[in-house]
Amino acid sequence: ALRHPALAKFYALRTKQEESDQLLSHLSKAEIVRSLPPEEVEGVLTCVEPVTVRNGEMIFQQGDPGNAFYIIKSGTVNIVSETDGRQRTIAALGPGQSFGEMALLSGETRSASAVAASDTDLLRLGKEQFTALLEVSPALRAAVEQLNSQRILHNVHELKEAMDADHWKKIAASNIRRLSKFDELTFMKRHAASVNPMAMFLGAMMDTIPESLIIGASFVALESYSFTFLLAVFLSNLPEAMGSSSSMLEAGFSKGRIYALWGGLIAAGAVAAAAGNVFLFDAPPSVLTFVEALAGGGILAMVASVMMPEAYEDGGAEVGLATIAGFLAAFFFALI
Repeated sequence: ALRHPALAKFYALRTKQEESDQLLSHLSKAEIVRSLPPEEVEGVLTCVEPVTVRNGEMIFQQGDPGNAFYIIKSGTVNIVSETDGRQRTIAALGPGQSFGEMALLSGETRSASAVAASDTDLLRLGKEQFTALLEVSPALRAAVEQLNSQRILHNVHELKEAMDADHWKKIAASNIRRLSKFDELTFMKRHAASVNPMAMFLGAMMDTIPESLIIGASFVALESYSFTFLLAVFLSNLPEAMGSSSSMLEAGFSKGRIYALWGGLIAAGAVAAAAGNVFLFDAPPSVLTFVEALAGGGILAMVASVMMPEAYEDGGAEVGLATIAGFLAAFFFALI
């Protein structure tokens, strides 16, 4: 096989498909797995671990930390809640059903115990693998969160008489740990009217003024000025302007209001550049170095604390490549 890598690869792939066929037949019975696009199923196959439990065996106990998510291949599992020393079965789950997601989503301890009601075969997905799959699969995340919501409603209905206030609060809170895009936009629109445009203007100006001072201080004449540096500054500020404008539009700001904000910022930058040319043209190198360091630090702080987290949340892993391309473009224009 080593002399024929293509045949070896074909054989390995066929063997993998044969071994996966039986596992897929069990996973296909789980509604939560069927919500996945077929091309994403391989991620689940590589992470699940078969587990066998005997009749009456405790899979996990109420109050334990959440460390795994389970899918039932065969058998029955009872979900049991204990309140004031009294145990109550709130659900009996069978083949194709899953359990254990609530503690993983909320970060809390197990809100109920899981006990095998017969000899049971399970597919176990560890916490780290479960979290990683949620990060890369929006379909799985949506299915798990929908299942979690249904479980919460079911548990509240089943335990409405026996559940104490603290227990109810913990279960209900597990469903509001994630902020959807709709929630985010609703929050922004609700608070848009209370946002002071002057505060936003001053925040953007904190980034602009140091750069403008340096541009003005280095200006001698149009014939000798390096406009490539000006272009590099423009390219570095363009993503911030586009992102901020998009956020303000989503929050309900009018286009006229946004244009007025950026127009005022341009005017402030022009005044700062003129001041830099007047007061820093003959300044000692140490003063210019301090102003340059202040400008660079302000830009770095803004990128690290605001732009990169927001860009990664909206754009995903491709943001890394775009960032490298942006740095190379700015560096190239600065060298011309």
